[in-house]
Amino acid sequence: LHEGPLEDGVVTCPWHGSRFRIDTGQALRGPATFPQPTFTVREADGQVSLELRQPSA
Repeated sequence: LHEGPLEDGVVTCPWHGSRFRIDTGQALRGPATFPQPTFTVREADGQVSLELRQPSA
């Protein structure tokens, strides 16, 4: 997905055309049927940390 275009908070898979919300990972258009993982990203004193967000039920 990192090579796909990003517009209005939605990233499009450049290979399959699936679209996902970047804030929740929700699949908006297939062929994907499951959400993508999302991460909380923090920067402090030049250090970047990532934390995997748990999917909401």
